[in-house]
Amino acid sequence: MLLEEFLLNANKETYASGKKAIKKGKKHAFQHSEHDYDYLDIYTTMPNFFHGKTTVTLKNKKVFEMEYAGRNINGNEEKNYEFLRKALQHMPIHAPFRGPQKYVENNYEYLNNWRIKDKQFDGEEEILFDNELFYELHYRGKFV
Repeated sequence: MLLEEFLLNANKETYASGKKAIKKGKKHAFQHSEHDYDYLDIYTTMPNFFHGKTTVTLKNKKVFEMEYAGRNINGNEEKNYEFLRKALQHMPIHAPFRGPQKYVENNYEYLNNWRIKDKQFDGEEEILFDNELFYELHYRGKFV
């Protein structure tokens, strides 16, 4: 199994699935294992702000890592996250770190602008509702 395939599967089986994270004190975590890959996403939430780190290992050797931070700006936080999970289910295999460049449903619009150079990447994603910014996230990471 390729790392990109594993990332797609892990994404669909963790946060994007709507499953609840495992609470570890003030932190939340998602874990997924398949073949020899292990996925761990640990994040912390505060009112309207969150940050976290995703790590993937292959046979206990780190092969992927990504850090992210974001915030809810307006609106119903739970509805924003529900829409975000739907968008993340459409993660492209050629950029397997967040959602697609654009995903639209009803009055919601998800936008993701990423840059890839060598094995490193970074980007920003936004959720708009009726063309008003409701959520934003910045991320960066690398394939090791």
